[in-house]
Amino acid sequence: MPGIARQFEPQITRTGGAPSKYRFTARCSGCHKTDTYEASRPAGDELVKGYFKDRGWLLGRDRAYDLCPACLATPGRFRSLGRPRTQAPGGRQILPPLQVA
Repeated sequence: MPGIARQFEPQITRTGGAPSKYRFTARCSGCHKTDTYEASRPAGDELVKGYFKDRGWLLGRDRAYDLCPACLATPGRFRSLGRPRTQAPGGRQILPPLQVA
């Protein structure tokens, strides 16, 4: 079974009771920068993804994993976000260094 596709929830602005603007926002998980896509009618998820991709954003599987172009350009900034390595190549276990008091 394939994974669930990322979906965008619009923030709808109403004028006189009728929807007038559909706003989709991406927030960077590294620096909290935001970017917004506005449309005058409902937009599909692929269109919204394409807009942010064209502007240099990396959209994760959830909005908590989105990265802006500035954070993507910083080398090595997010390498340590994964799980820490506990095994070396060949299956040997990596032990933390001993601390002497």
